[in-house]
Amino acid sequence: IHLLSSMVAKLLVLLGVLIAETNSDVYVRPLKAFVFGGNGQIGSAVVKMLLKNKYEVTILNRGSDYFNSKREIVPQVNFIECDRFKGLKSYCPAFMSYLSNNLHVDVVIDLNCYTTKYMRHSTELFKTINVGVYIFISPDNVYDVTIKRHHGPTKETDTERPKDKEEYNTYANVDKYGHFKLLAEEQLASSGLNYLIF
Repeated sequence: IHLLSSMVAKLLVLLGVLIAETNSDVYVRPLKAFVFGGNGQIGSAVVKMLLKNKYEVTILNRGSDYFNSKREIVPQVNFIECDRFKGLKSYCPAFMSYLSNNLHVDVVIDLNCYTTKYMRHSTELFKTINVGVYIFISPDNVYDVTIKRHHGPTKETDTERPKDKEEYNTYANVDKYGHFKLLAEEQLASSGLNYLIF
């Protein structure tokens, strides 16, 4: 967990430096981060790193108090309590208001998307404003539903799905969670947004 949040933090600092080098007008304002989740084990560490690096942070989650997030995180961020899986447009007016009031967000970090449908909803809505990069935190389970064409450790490029439908379904059934997370990755990759997947 610490390694992942540290990697994300370093990436965000680098993102801030790149933005500063390419557009001095952007650098003078605080960098904005929007986080889906942000109250779980990984998410709370990521949000703390964002805050440490002076990001203006908005988080959206169901309001569960994991890892003391209501005491340690919520007071320091703009908090939107909402269940994204019930529908961002219809169920989350505060999220829609956020989009209306923010023409730009430097980074979206998605810690809890699960399936194509929810990734499509999120990316379509974020395409209505200017997003620097959409970062999706995905588990290593995605490699359980893909073909590995080499010996040795798994590589980031090992996310190739079988072409044969029967083989595809066999692999998909090995790990449903990995299958649905990989569907979300594939949807993000086709969204047209700048993205990174961890």
